[in-house]
Amino acid sequence: MRLSPILVLAAAGCAGPAATGVAPTAATPAKAAVSIAISPDPVVATDTANPDAPLAARWTVQIASPAVGAHVNFVNATLRDGASGAEAEPSGTLSLGPADIMAEAGTDRVDPTRSLALVQSLEYSLPSGGRAGVLTVTVQLTADDGTVLSKSVQVPVS
Repeated sequence: MRLSPILVLAAAGCAGPAATGVAPTAATPAKAAVSIAISPDPVVATDTANPDAPLAARWTVQIASPAVGAHVNFVNATLRDGASGAEAEPSGTLSLGPADIMAEAGTDRVDPTRSLALVQSLEYSLPSGGRAGVLTVTVQLTADDGTVLSKSVQVPVS
């Protein structure tokens, strides 16, 4: 029996990658990740006229999700005394949920390759009576693929 060259070529093409030695290329799924940056770094405290909270710190949180979009679940900030580690007074914490983030930025969503900026501030005093502190900012997001991401950064306050 004699085979037609066209049928032989067609059969070879239908054999699949294993028969031809060519491995299929699969698309690599985008990985969910988050990055945050605080500016200025270090945060510089300014004086206030309030005797209960004579210092004020103001900073910007820049949230980026390079590969996939995400919704910000919360942004928490804690300011601690650099000498003792005690929380600043009268309140050394600031917490923003989705509604607060929407009010501040107009959205709680970070689109892929974009960023979202939030301005935050605290009026405070430090238990040691000094100016040096440590600010910890934690961000949690839920990516479009359902992955929950969180990241914390620390910056000095002077």
